[in-house]
Amino acid sequence: MTTLQSYDEALAWVNEEALAHGPHLLLGNGFSIAYDQDRFTYGALLAQADAEGLISSTAKQFFADNQTQDFEVGDCPRFG
Repeated sequence: MTTLQSYDEALAWVNEEALAHGPHLLLGNGFSIAYDQDRFTYGALLAQADAEGLISSTAKQFFADNQTQDFEVGDCPRFG
């Protein structure tokens, strides 16, 4: 069973264990869009997923009904 670490435990792990295996970089929300808007905007992600047959007709209808391509429901006009 996995246990949730406290902040102090996680920080200790980062300082002791993770750094022993080399440097790591964590990029925050928005980095991918700033890096490449043609690939990482909601619209681009939705189009790519649709092109690969990963979007169901129900999901397509949801996006259309809510006039959005945003995967974060809180930003949809009906839910925001």
